[in-house]
Amino acid sequence: MKKLLFIALASICMGAMLTACTGKTAAAKHTEVDTVWNNHIQKTFFGVSFGASQKEVIKAFSKQGLYDNSFIRTKNALYYSSCSFGGFDWQMINVYFSNGKFNGIQFYNAYKDKASAMNAYENLKETVGQKYQFTEREIKDTTCYAASQAFGKDGRVLAIICDKSESRSKELLIYVQLGYADLNIEDNVSSEL
Repeated sequence: MKKLLFIALASICMGAMLTACTGKTAAAKHTEVDTVWNNHIQKTFFGVSFGASQKEVIKAFSKQGLYDNSFIRTKNALYYSSCSFGGFDWQMINVYFSNGKFNGIQFYNAYKDKASAMNAYENLKETVGQKYQFTEREIKDTTCYAASQAFGKDGRVLAIICDKSESRSKELLIYVQLGYADLNIEDNVSSEL
């Protein structure tokens, strides 16, 4: 499920880029403006930057007192629980890799009710909005309550998402997510079947 959340994050970011010409921007308040581009999006987290190896990420995070759940670790993802980042306390963190390189991080919290989740989303968006300009777009996915993306000229993206999903224990929860990705670090694409 966690990998699906990252895929959803990446899909929203990529979808927003592809449909940005018809989306609304927070800065312009009208529909004729393309994607709002920030000069850069953050690339360093807990002392390690995008492009680092999994071993380097584990070492840097452990220096900050963060230890992954090695039982569910894969070559493409590390999973952490509870930390503080950006002035917020997070229940879960996923760290993603492509071709062995750190290319994404996702912080998220789960809520049982929509009102609490939307309040957390708005607080997060307001805080992050002090640093980045967002590109807003119409949401047609009924599982997604709100989503805001910030795009960097450096090929990195940031997304804040509030959506509902079923937990591993089959409980319907509402997640508020803050995700960063470096689109310069992608999986090798093959034309073979």
